[in-house]
Amino acid sequence: MIPNFEGILSYRKVNKTPPQGSLSLPILGCEFWLLPQKALFRPDDNLLIISDLHIGKAAHFRKHGIAVPALVNRNNFWNLSGLFDYLLPERVLFLGDLSHSDFNAEWRDFADFLALYPAIRFELVTGNHDILSPEYYAEAGIISLPALLEDRYGFIHDGAARAEDSSRFYFSGHIHPAVRLYGKARQSARVPCFWMNPDGMVLPAFGDFTGKHTIEPAKSDRVFVIAGNKCLEV
Repeated sequence: MIPNFEGILSYRKVNKTPPQGSLSLPILGCEFWLLPQKALFRPDDNLLIISDLHIGKAAHFRKHGIAVPALVNRNNFWNLSGLFDYLLPERVLFLGDLSHSDFNAEWRDFADFLALYPAIRFELVTGNHDILSPEYYAEAGIISLPALLEDRYGFIHDGAARAEDSSRFYFSGHIHPAVRLYGKARQSARVPCFWMNPDGMVLPAFGDFTGKHTIEPAKSDRVFVIAGNKCLEV
């Protein structure tokens, strides 16, 4: 059973040490932690940023006769609970595609999981897969919005769809970025990554069952890969 950290959260003894394997990166004068769990954290205001969970995708595939283990959804919950336990976020912002398709039992399990953390404010920037009726998000305690705009930063789902706005640095998801790394013996592996350019950053997909899209970064871009339990710039 997933533990309830409500009592711990009430004290707000926030851990200001980046988790092992993460990278601390300044962006427009503010510190962000790139986490090997494929998430982003802003310690200044205890904001955890996650993209593309695709809750319910495994059940959607099983419904159509494709065998997908139920453990996929459970792994997502354990990965989230580990981050909540260590970081003690005050807010969690989902950058779209939180759900995958129509309502199914996996969404109900996710809503029950979020109920274990009443001290956290959950927000969703809706993505193209977030087609659930608004009452499902409301029942789960999730505030949905088309975009979140701050003075220096913008948070959206699809970075390609944003209007030109040089006054903000945009965080987005949607494409599940990955790069292929090559070893000395000609072996290769495709790994998820954070993809950053002067205008914004695309986060890797957090969900265990989401797929990857191989990107072609420009020379001026920065790429931070998830290699095992570490986040590394390549």
